[in-house]
Amino acid sequence: MPIPSQAAWVVQKILGARAYMASLLNGMDLLQQETFSIRKTYVAMRRTPEKVKWYPMICKSLAAPKCIFILWLTILKRMATRDRLIRFGIQCEQVCCLCKHENEFLNHLFFTCEFLAEVWRKLTTWCGVRQQALAWDAEVEYLESQGTSNTGKQLMYRLVIATAVYHLLRERNDRRFNSKESDVDRIVRQCQLMMVVRGSKNAKV
Repeated sequence: MPIPSQAAWVVQKILGARAYMASLLNGMDLLQQETFSIRKTYVAMRRTPEKVKWYPMICKSLAAPKCIFILWLTILKRMATRDRLIRFGIQCEQVCCLCKHENEFLNHLFFTCEFLAEVWRKLTTWCGVRQQALAWDAEVEYLESQGTSNTGKQLMYRLVIATAVYHLLRERNDRRFNSKESDVDRIVRQCQLMMVVRGSKNAKV
């Protein structure tokens, strides 16, 4: 039937979806079946999405929601690091405010910066997981390779990386904007406290 011009906007949109369905693979077959399946139609419309390898870092993490959110932004490389701000045309000091030796960019902050690498080393030693501080891309690749594992060690590693990223970025922001500095041990204790509270909710950890 033709789409009536006097029909409500919602009705016109529903009837207009026929053309979109007809353009899909097997779209007409789905419409002409005696028994209509919303599930099959939905799958056909959304097609097969590309799998996100790092989703366990976000969806299977025991960390606090604020830590997971910051980790998500960091994985997507959307944090306002100095090199990114400069690419946007914003003039700012490039030197890392933590180690005061190298320019600030994502792979430097996590975890090749001398200051942050020391925090990471103490945290991983305390947790009993890998101790070597790798560049950020390497850390993400390692977690992707362990994505299907829900062992206590992997749950702990996801917890420590989300918590560490949050507290290390907070320390960086405190130094940049509030002129406040914390030493390595203080940051480690803050991370440990949060990890103990969050990790106590899972028997494996």
